[in-house]
Parts: sequence; C-alpha cells; structure tokens
Amino acid sequence: MTNQEILDQASQLDAVNFVRFLESNNIEYSILDCNLMDYNDDYFNIEVDGFERGYSLLFLDGEFQQ
Repeated sequence: MTNQEILDQASQLDAVNFVRFLESNNIEYSILDCNLMDYNDDYFNIEVDGFERGYSLLFLDGEFQQ
C-alpha cells in the first residue's frame, strides 16, 4: 500500500476508523498523542510506518487535518 493510499483513507475516515483500517491492513503505527477514551475527541496524532520519520498524521475531533 502506498503512502498516498494511506493519506486518502485518512481524509475519508474518522480517527477511530482510520486505526481500524491500519490494523485490518497490518500497517504498523505509533500513537503520539490522543484521548485514550475516544480517539475522535480532541487531538489524535499518529505516526505510520513507512512514512518519513517524524511525519505524523493529525486528527482533530475525528477529522483529518491536511
């Protein structure tokens, strides 16, 4: 799966469903910052394996921030 395909999914899904997408496709990730009770509440900042080190994807209230 390409980085662009992952970014496309991030823009179409909320934070919770984006994590489900990553897990169903066996894509490893690291959560940098989140509300542990609800990924769609407040900030959700995640690094996805395969992206340049230090490049993270940010969601705010479940919506991908481009």
